[in-house]
Amino acid sequence: MTAMLAEHPPRRLAGLAWEGTYAEAAAGAVRRLMEELESKLGERPETLWGVSWEDRPDGFRHFVGVESEEAVPGLESLDLPALSSLSADHAGGDATGVYGELQATRDARGLARRPGGPDMLDEHRRDGSPPMRAHLVVSQRDSDR
Repeated sequence: MTAMLAEHPPRRLAGLAWEGTYAEAAAGAVRRLMEELESKLGERPETLWGVSWEDRPDGFRHFVGVESEEAVPGLESLDLPALSSLSADHAGGDATGVYGELQATRDARGLARRPGGPDMLDEHRRDGSPPMRAHLVVSQRDSDR
């Protein structure tokens, strides 16, 4: 795995939120959320963004959305600040392994977890190969800590 540092501009997403356990996610809850969003949109967009907050001991919160400056009827909005991440390509599916490797790389490089989350971004690309890019949000500057 080759991890690269990436900078993300602020972005607004329109999508759907979910909260649950790791077991529920492994059983397909996040995949179903993505499919529900695509159904509401009437198409599969070029890029779907998954945003995760690991803020509970037995699970996490997840938001899946598309970039949209305007409100989309029937969808929630999420405003993300500018973020830095360690990023790596992933074949899709369960990303536990790639995120574990990104965490080890973060620690080895002396980077920190960005306080306040989100913790991870999943970039699902329709025309990309591989189809997913995993982003572990990090803090590089003292002002982020």
